[in-house]
Amino acid sequence: MKKIGIILSIAMVIIFVITMVFTGCKSEAVTETTAAGETTAAGETTAAGETTAAAETTSAITPGTKVVVYCDGGVNSQPFKILIDGKSAIDRIKEESGIEVVLSEVAEADVYSKLKNEFVAGTGAFDLVIYSPYLLTEFANLGNLMSMQDYLSVRDPKMDDIIESLRELYCMYNGEVYGLPYDGDVHLYYYRKDLIENAEEQANFKTKYGYDLAVPQTWDQAHDFAEFFTRKKGEKLAGETLSADFFGNGMLLARGWSRYEFMDHFIAYGGQYFDENLNPLINSEAGIKALDELIAMSKFAPEGVLSWGYSENRGAFLSNQLASMILWSDLFKFSYNADESSVAGKVGLSHIPGSMVNGELYYKATMPFGRIMCLTATTKHPAEAFYVASYMSEFASKYFTSDPTCAEEPFRYSQVDDPQFLADYLSDFSDTEVPVADCANYYEAVKNSFENGYPDLSIPGANQYMDILDLNINKALIGDVTPKDALDEIVKEWNNISDSLGFDNQKAIWQAQIDTWEKLGLIK
Repeated sequence: MKKIGIILSIAMVIIFVITMVFTGCKSEAVTETTAAGETTAAGETTAAGETTAAAETTSAITPGTKVVVYCDGGVNSQPFKILIDGKSAIDRIKEESGIEVVLSEVAEADVYSKLKNEFVAGTGAFDLVIYSPYLLTEFANLGNLMSMQDYLSVRDPKMDDIIESLRELYCMYNGEVYGLPYDGDVHLYYYRKDLIENAEEQANFKTKYGYDLAVPQTWDQAHDFAEFFTRKKGEKLAGETLSADFFGNGMLLARGWSRYEFMDHFIAYGGQYFDENLNPLINSEAGIKALDELIAMSKFAPEGVLSWGYSENRGAFLSNQLASMILWSDLFKFSYNADESSVAGKVGLSHIPGSMVNGELYYKATMPFGRIMCLTATTKHPAEAFYVASYMSEFASKYFTSDPTCAEEPFRYSQVDDPQFLADYLSDFSDTEVPVADCANYYEAVKNSFENGYPDLSIPGANQYMDILDLNINKALIGDVTPKDALDEIVKEWNNISDSLGFDNQKAIWQAQIDTWEKLGLIK
């Protein structure tokens, strides 16, 4: 018996040693080497070279697992496909973790409806879903999503690197991480800087309006700018005879898009969706002013602008048909894609115009759309799905937010603080030298806009509220109703939506949302 006991003791020691060796090998396998050559168990090294506490737990990952990612296709699924050092993100993820990424792509217009149908059916078809963050509260409130909080150690998403307003608005729900950013959308004012710098145009503008030609700071100045640069075929523009009509501005006025153009003007006059008691403020003086302005400025846009959305405005500006417009921040990198742009190096950008309040300029930047990645409540592979989300948001994003074949825009401090990387990337892509100063100006405008942002409405039913806004704005633009009647109808319908969804619950969620906005300094 004593011999047996000794044998058992020895066996247990051997098992213990083998286990420790195996564990050590496994830990070594998931370490990464920093640029300085220092390694940590999490693949992260602090500035002082110390190992971070949150280790990257690839032991939670099962190699060979398939993660189905739901997203809109085309340029918005391209981030998974572009080559980073010769390999796509899909290939790199498989090589580094053993996870197989499978994309389930749909048309952008169908993202909400098809995702909502899937959540109702509960088939568990998707593990990771990519959609606009204004829907986060609705989906999380209905139990369609799984918190990411317990999976943050699987792969460090570097939450502190995410621009603060996006981190709080895109990622958080009830104090926990529910999403990671994929696309940091914000609206910017684009203009042709070569036209502003032309001496002849400067002199003519000063003669006509009595002040210097410059980047418009207010919507009144933007109106003058658009009017001045609207020219007919055969007239001169910067000393050249026009072979086609040229227009002062583009506008997002099509059904489904006009809500964005309206909000760009509405917030400039202090407009807000609701007061603190969920009473709609859309038909305020700010609303009337904004809608009247849209109608007035549409005179300096191309014929047919009432059917223009994102693609039409992007195409017209990049093909030298427009002097200015409001659009998402991805246009800057698109201007260096020779396949679609003839204005490389001529694109200037700034914050959205505002208004003068008590002698001071007041402006806000709309933050429409965007994209986040979330775990579905039905996924059977939450750790693997989170790994994919973290990889795309933390590592791959620096590349795809710089790439002119992707529509995604920056959302991290490490991105907007590194204009040299963007200049080098665009220079390699376009085979032309892109000035670092232009990239620095672009990133400064993006960062400044996020710090002065005005977020999308993000309460349950947000899609319904904003569709009603869009529908009635569109009716006013085509002349079916007066601006006042359109805005009054929106108020009526918004109240109906609030009642149908439970007014008190909607009010409580709205109050929590504006509390967050106030803490971020986005509203007062």
